[in-house]
Amino acid sequence: MGGYIYIVELCGRTPDNPVTPVYKIGKTEQEPNKRFGSFHGANTIIKKLVVNWVDNIDLLEQKFIEELQKKYDFLEDWGNEWFLCDNENDLYDFAMDLFKKYHNYKGLVQSEEGGNYGTYSGSKPTSYKLDGVSSAINTPFNKVPIKLIQEIFDKSEHGQVDFENKIDSQNWAFILRTGGEMPDSAIPVSILENSVVLLNKHGSTKDNIQKCTKIAELFNKNLEFIY
Repeated sequence: MGGYIYIVELCGRTPDNPVTPVYKIGKTEQEPNKRFGSFHGANTIIKKLVVNWVDNIDLLEQKFIEELQKKYDFLEDWGNEWFLCDNENDLYDFAMDLFKKYHNYKGLVQSEEGGNYGTYSGSKPTSYKLDGVSSAINTPFNKVPIKLIQEIFDKSEHGQVDFENKIDSQNWAFILRTGGEMPDSAIPVSILENSVVLLNKHGSTKDNIQKCTKIAELFNKNLEFIY
């Protein structure tokens, strides 16, 4: 189950450590700002230190808490997600190292009822073949669908309007717009002159592979991912 792992600094302080900042490690499947809007009182957010998408938030949150507990003092009276830290830069670097360390982590997460959420491998393709021509994947994987669209358009005989309409007719994360307000969940990627394609910023590896497959099928292209 994909979602966001976050670490935020809160306004609350403890009587024994009135100066030392309090941080919260957590997870959410919601758009982060919607989740953060529900934080009030001592949990009011001062700073969003880390907000990263992961493919399995249950597993990764568990591993993050285990690692953070080895390094920082957690506030048992507050719960198992709150801890003290007086060095923001050190915490940020440590968190980034955890994302790298567990990027390809495999494990099984047990639910409270004794069942399991499944395994997580985090493996991603290193390249793909489009009609037999190989291309290395050297960008964040959630941008590969746009890279694929650009490559297909460069080799396509479709005119710009026809090409855009063909994409726009699909119920994907891509929306072609000539104006209007930019959704928070999208980033603009120009692939054609005077055209903007909006790409969902996030999504699991599986979601993006499926999206790429649909793009290739739409334009009758053979696509193969290499691991």
